[in-house]
Amino acid sequence: MFAGIGVEIEWPRWPHSCTDGDAIVITLSYNTPQDQLPDAWAYALPYEGTHIVVFYDRIQQKVPPARVPTLLAHVMAHEITHILEGVKRHSESGVMKAQWDDVDLFEMGRKPLAFAEEDVNLIYLGLDARKSRAAQAALIAVR
Repeated sequence: MFAGIGVEIEWPRWPHSCTDGDAIVITLSYNTPQDQLPDAWAYALPYEGTHIVVFYDRIQQKVPPARVPTLLAHVMAHEITHILEGVKRHSESGVMKAQWDDVDLFEMGRKPLAFAEEDVNLIYLGLDARKSRAAQAALIAVR
C-alpha cells in the first residue's frame, strides 16, 4: 500500500534490534483484555510518534485464517499512517476509514484499499517533519 504512493518501508529482520530512534515500534497483542478498546483492532500513539499496538487475537477472530494476513496488513498500514501523519484523523473511505464495513473487508481481499489524496499529502508532510527532527537531533548531538 505504501509502495503504491512512493513510500518505502524498511522492515528490520528479527532478531536485529532497530537502532533508529525515530523508528516505529509495532507490538502484537495475543491476549487482549475485552475491555481494552473493545471495538478496535489496534491503536497508535500519533502524538508520541513511535508506538503501535495491534490486537492480533481480534484480527484472527474477525476473518478466516487465509484472510488474516490481508486484514493485518491493512490494520498495520492504517496505524502506521496515523504515526506518519502525526494526527488522529480518519478519511471517508479507503485505508484510513475509521471503521471498515463488510464491503471494505471484501474489497481488501481483492486488492489493497487506497489512500485518500489528503492522506497521501499528510503522510509526506509527516515524513518531512520526521526527517527534519532527525536532522536537528543529529546537529545537536554534534555540537
